[in-house]
Amino acid sequence: MIAQIISENEAIIELNLSSFKGSMRNRLGKDGGLAIAYGLSMNRSLIQYLNLRATTISNDEIELIAEALENYLYLLHLDLAENRLEGARGGNAIAQILRRKMTERGGVNIESIILSRNKIGDKGATAIVTELLNPGVELDSLNLAHNDITNLKVDAAFDGVSDKILVVKNLILDGNQLFSFS
Repeated sequence: MIAQIISENEAIIELNLSSFKGSMRNRLGKDGGLAIAYGLSMNRSLIQYLNLRATTISNDEIELIAEALENYLYLLHLDLAENRLEGARGGNAIAQILRRKMTERGGVNIESIILSRNKIGDKGATAIVTELLNPGVELDSLNLAHNDITNLKVDAAFDGVSDKILVVKNLILDGNQLFSFS
């Protein structure tokens, strides 16, 4: 049902399927996440705000959603907080969204990505931050709070090139056990 609604409605500007804390609403899980990915892939709407907070989707679904978002030129805000994104795979899916948006438009137009309360850890966070070092990639806000990050390494991404700059106006890392940020 949700896939059909998404795929047939090109006037959607905001798609909010989030679940409120303590509520069992919209616990989409694997089947719901796959339906959303399919619906998004069949539509080329003007979605600017996509909120899938606390919908129990995992890496498998996020990877498919990331592919589907390739053609969404107007996506500004992406909220995937409180889901099951884990490790490098979860971080790489988000980096893929940034990478694809970059190659399409010569610059990334996403303003904010909220990933708080997942478990992307050091490797996932590093994949995202590394992608942000590419020229033309800027974010107003990246929320990586409570993601089991202990050692965010971005040194390797610079590869001795001095013109790479991390452009994020608000980088939120609270609730992690950061021992180093290099």
